[in-house]
Amino acid sequence: MRKYLYFIASLMLFTSFLIAQTPTPGDGDFDVSQSTASVSWTDFNEGPSGNGPYDVEFDDDPAFGSVDASATATASLSLSLPALQFNTNYYWRVRDADIDDVTLGNQPGAWVEFSFKTGFPDLSLDSPADGSVLNDRTPDLTWSVASVVSNVEYTVASTAGPTPFTNTQNTLSYTTPILNYGEYTWNVTINDAGNIPLDNTPALSVNGPFSFDVVPELVAPANTLTGVSILPTFEWVDDGNASYKVQIATSNDFINDQILEVVIGAGADSYKLNGTEDIAVLPLENNTIYWWRVVAVVGGNDFPSNPWSFRTVNDLTISAGNPLDAADVFQYDPLLFSWFINQAQGSLKFGIQIIGDFVPTEYHFASFEITGAQNPPGLDPDFFYDNINDLFKSVNGLEGGKTYYWRVFAYYDDGSTPGEFDVDDRLVKHSPIYDFTTAGGAVEAFPSWPTGGATVYTLQPYFYWYTLEYEPSATFEVIVSTSNAVDGVTGELNAGTISTYSAGSNLFVQATADLDPGTVYYWQVKTTYGTDDTFSAVASFETDAIAGVVAFVPTPSYPVDGATVYTTSPYLYWYVGGVSTDLLFEVEINTNNVFTGTATVGYTAISGLFTQASGLIAGETYYWKVRSYENGNPGNISSWSATGEFTVAGGGSSHTVASYPVSNPTVYSATPTLSWYVEGSTLGWTGYVVRWVEANSAPTDWANAAQYDGTTTINDINQTTYTFGSALNYGSTYYWAVALTNGGAPVHGDFAVGSFTVVGGSTSTVIPTTPANNTTVYSNDVTFYWYLSGSYLGLVDYSLRYSQQANMGNPTTINGITNNFHEVTGLTPGATYYWQVQGNYGATQTAWSTTYSFAIVAGSAPVVPRIGSPANGVTIDTGSPILSWFNPVASSSELTYDVELADNENFADAAVYSDLAQLKAEASNLESGQYFWRVRSKTNSEISGYSATGNFKVKDGITSVEEEEVLPTVFGLEQNYPNPFNPTTTIKFSLPESHFVSIKIYNMLGQEVRTLVNDQRNQGTYNVVWNGKDNYGNQVASGTYIYRISAGDFVSTKKMVLLK
Repeated sequence: MRKYLYFIASLMLFTSFLIAQTPTPGDGDFDVSQSTASVSWTDFNEGPSGNGPYDVEFDDDPAFGSVDASATATASLSLSLPALQFNTNYYWRVRDADIDDVTLGNQPGAWVEFSFKTGFPDLSLDSPADGSVLNDRTPDLTWSVASVVSNVEYTVASTAGPTPFTNTQNTLSYTTPILNYGEYTWNVTINDAGNIPLDNTPALSVNGPFSFDVVPELVAPANTLTGVSILPTFEWVDDGNASYKVQIATSNDFINDQILEVVIGAGADSYKLNGTEDIAVLPLENNTIYWWRVVAVVGGNDFPSNPWSFRTVNDLTISAGNPLDAADVFQYDPLLFSWFINQAQGSLKFGIQIIGDFVPTEYHFASFEITGAQNPPGLDPDFFYDNINDLFKSVNGLEGGKTYYWRVFAYYDDGSTPGEFDVDDRLVKHSPIYDFTTAGGAVEAFPSWPTGGATVYTLQPYFYWYTLEYEPSATFEVIVSTSNAVDGVTGELNAGTISTYSAGSNLFVQATADLDPGTVYYWQVKTTYGTDDTFSAVASFETDAIAGVVAFVPTPSYPVDGATVYTTSPYLYWYVGGVSTDLLFEVEINTNNVFTGTATVGYTAISGLFTQASGLIAGETYYWKVRSYENGNPGNISSWSATGEFTVAGGGSSHTVASYPVSNPTVYSATPTLSWYVEGSTLGWTGYVVRWVEANSAPTDWANAAQYDGTTTINDINQTTYTFGSALNYGSTYYWAVALTNGGAPVHGDFAVGSFTVVGGSTSTVIPTTPANNTTVYSNDVTFYWYLSGSYLGLVDYSLRYSQQANMGNPTTINGITNNFHEVTGLTPGATYYWQVQGNYGATQTAWSTTYSFAIVAGSAPVVPRIGSPANGVTIDTGSPILSWFNPVASSSELTYDVELADNENFADAAVYSDLAQLKAEASNLESGQYFWRVRSKTNSEISGYSATGNFKVKDGITSVEEEEVLPTVFGLEQNYPNPFNPTTTIKFSLPESHFVSIKIYNMLGQEVRTLVNDQRNQGTYNVVWNGKDNYGNQVASGTYIYRISAGDFVSTKKMVLLK
């Protein structure tokens, strides 16, 4: 019983010892430090004997298959451990090595087992570093642990940011999804991967959380790029969420040197500077380094990108050529714009912007620079042209009376759309903004005739005016009233009996209905341009107290009294005993002196006191009469005049006759066209030789190469015009000559001579108006009127010169005239005067105007005769020519005539034919050579001045042979003659066989004007006359026309010129 009690007591004691053990680390502990060096326990005993010794084992295997540390029968209460691993389950056990201390040998007790788990290694966030700024929207997040373990997992997650992210993985890095711009905070948690059997507490990084900013990713212009546009396009990557600011600075700190900030809404990934953002700093300076960045705005916070730099393209200077700044432009549609640059052009292209609807600023030009390329001309800006490879551009459609503003921009066409200025092209430079003002618009007209209460001797007077500016699109209307009352605002005549007459674009118009005789009238000119009207000042005149227009019976003046003329196209002259302004004339001409009372075809509706005959036959005698009738009222017609008689010299040799320009008119082109015709047959001749010289007088020998500047040969006998191929000098006088050639040398020696002056200045010329050309003036006191076509800028004054010689020899010149009119008193009755006007700009002058002529009514005074024939260098084949002349006006006195004939222009040793009663003189026994002649008239008490000089040539060894009429063997269409012509011309054609023939006339637009022939014709040569009228009987305008023949398979066309 004692032994049993002892056993029970011992068991209770053992149990108490076992339960009382306190292991370290505690059983089931986790997060145990990896640096734990030992495990320990408290004393216990399983037997009756004292505590210990102990057996102890330590292993990471719960079955203790490979014990890592152990002790046997140790008295110690701890066991030293080997180095432990992180996040590892460890197992250990301890037992009493001898529970009874009696039995021989150890009697170990039962194992008491324990376990614990080591904690995680320290985890540290690595990159991106805390506070980083990233332009990578998918950054790599990395971290590290103090010791690598494989039985853990990591959870990376954002704790703040526009784009949340989280992920659990077993690697030490993580690539985020695409992040929106903004600030992000992130951390990493380490956790058990299996959680068996013990589970450590998840652990955050020891240095987190970290934050970083994701900022815009820049694209272009690339960092440090050179040659960048002065209005560049900035590009970046858009996140679809943020709004933006584009900032530009002169350094990379963007504090005190930021020059521009542009705010842009969400969704943008680029921005093109257009200059409107801040015109004080845009466009950017050339050859300058700038820094730029893009700021993402998220939740009211700014996230600026890293700054990039670029250098703008090298500098360039663009200067205006035409029009200059603040210029007045008179010829503006089209207008040639030109500019200059200070370097080689290379691959540079140019654009031009023109704004005229308002006064623009740099802002307007900038805002139109790109949009203008996308809009058609006519939108903003008014005109926009790009892809210009030259330093000039011709622009059509500018309006008159308007101020335009323009600038040029240079660029490199290396953008996205070749051949067009686009946002990707590199803009190099803008020129300054220039302006100019076009003349015209509703220009003010200035009445020039009749004015100042002048008396007019017709009830349908002509009204003349001028403008100080040129406007081709303006139209004019004359308002005539019996009252001078005007509207207080517009100045328009608005009372009395009012008539209006539309002039179109002309600077004159004739009243189309009779005014009342003996009445004072007031008139003005209304100018219309688009919707604008301008009214001139009011002028006055008085109609003569006559009943109406008098159709005076004309008096034939030349050729009459059997005069011999040495041309088949002579001019017929006459005069009337009164005012002829409202009269038209018609002529009947024949070879048998039998008159029908009906005007000859082609000799009707003649508006002057002369006409040119055509198609006459050499050797024939002609008879002619003329009568007048009221323009617009053919019932008011005169009787036929007395008969004029003349003979066309027969068998004359072929020679050229200069047609235009002759007698030194002003031509308005630097490449004028010369024209001529052939007097006589062209048989045997192959073409023409044309020569010219810039000089103040004609050469004496056109065969001498030292006396002319240029020559050309035309190898087509039917071509009777020549247009200069290169520009002549403005303001210079030229003489030209033309002769027949048969292709051999020397050329035909009989040159016909003409002369002209190229309009001077740049575009300005003076246009004479009154007295009108080839008119009669009924007073010895004459007021000359004119106007300037072109710029008045810099005009100082005018010079007027007049002479009784057609070549303006010995003129009277009046300088310093500051008005556009001047009165000259005391002119000679019966004299013919020639006059011109010149504008003076100080250092330069315009060319002298076209020469106008007028005759002073003679009264009882002698009349200065006009040369008839032979003249104009004609070659004749007789040594006994008949010299004939005519009087431009009548004298109430009986006149006789003196003629001088010489072989020199100075009339030294001249032969004199005195006191001739007729208008002709017969010379005799003239040797071959050049001759000059002139004539004057006399009364019993007075002698007129000499006429202009006529000249002709008596040909060497002429044998007169009558040309045999031969039927043609080939088709032919000859050049019309005369050409240019007014009012009629003759067209000659030949048929080798019978055909249906069509001859039509067309204008330069290809529109039919007139059908001359449209019928069957037999073999032969025909002449057809065109009177300048269309198929409806209307007179056609001046200009170039084409005539075309069609006969079977034969088709031919030629040009002709109608001049008025």
